[in-house]
Amino acid sequence: MVLLGSDLTDLPVETQRFAEYICALGLTRTQVHGLFVFLGLHVGTPRTEIEMLDIIKTAEIVVPHDRAINLDDVVGDFYSGYEPILNEFYFRSGVTLELREIRAFDEMIPVRILSAKDNGLLDSSISIINTLSDSSRIMWSLIEALGQNTASMRRSLLDAYLSGVFQMQILGVCDSKGARQLHSVLTSFTPLFLGAIFTSLSTNSFERVYGILPLQVPLERLMSGISEEYGRQMWGFQSHIFFDDKNPIENLEGTSVEDWHLWVLNRAKAFADAYPEQLLPFSRSGVSLSPIPVWRAAIEDQKSVDAFIFDIWGYKSVDLKNFVEIMEYKACLVHVVYSSLTQSREPRH
Repeated sequence: MVLLGSDLTDLPVETQRFAEYICALGLTRTQVHGLFVFLGLHVGTPRTEIEMLDIIKTAEIVVPHDRAINLDDVVGDFYSGYEPILNEFYFRSGVTLELREIRAFDEMIPVRILSAKDNGLLDSSISIINTLSDSSRIMWSLIEALGQNTASMRRSLLDAYLSGVFQMQILGVCDSKGARQLHSVLTSFTPLFLGAIFTSLSTNSFERVYGILPLQVPLERLMSGISEEYGRQMWGFQSHIFFDDKNPIENLEGTSVEDWHLWVLNRAKAFADAYPEQLLPFSRSGVSLSPIPVWRAAIEDQKSVDAFIFDIWGYKSVDLKNFVEIMEYKACLVHVVYSSLTQSREPRH
């Protein structure tokens, strides 16, 4: 996938580089546009003055523009609104928001800034977001839908971003509390890979993605809730998977799920042998994951591990739809195998 020169117009060099990088990872040009619209929705959300200053300070580095110009004058020629997409996201999320009833006169039937409705624009297999796979699939289709307008019109990624800002400002004028609730739902459902990409973009922390291998991106985010000491040991384990003598091991991204299970399991056994006494037990991880497949028993069976991943995160190895789902599945498998290993290190009474 490649971006057009027009996509990068007026963006800083570092933002251009990041956009090209995530496109090279596998996002389509339209999805990159959608990600920048999503960023605009984030930045355009109503906030307190102090919160807004922090957000704008970062945004002015990543996507600078002349804030003195009325946004309507900037995007008016190509902006067509994202309400149908956001309405369907609301419909498929399964959440209920407290939205203000808006009336122009007393006898008018009230309207709200969002109306839960199936408009045929997002992944129709999702009717509620319960698992990681639900989140990944709805967000994958969301950024695709959000990016359609500016990508098809050959507008820039800056234009895509400003369109998102403008949309959320419109919603915020009508119902600031409702717009904040929508923002909370949108950002809380960002999955592992897209969530890491969005966080890097929205916080101007591109090195967080550049500094690790693509397969490590979802794994790092999956580990975010783990205790610090246990997490350091787990990160050492994953380095054992991806590196040999500090050099990346080639062709891991292309491995099948079955081969990945065997590879991770064998590396875990070697890691266990290398550290027979030092590894912290799973109870020190600070997370809940149960019932973990037993070390040197159920963990050896790829089908048992697959069933566990489906129960916890909603992914099945035979139903992975794109490269993001494959990477997230592989991250989950690493988590399960290491959890099984460290569960075997629990003190026996």
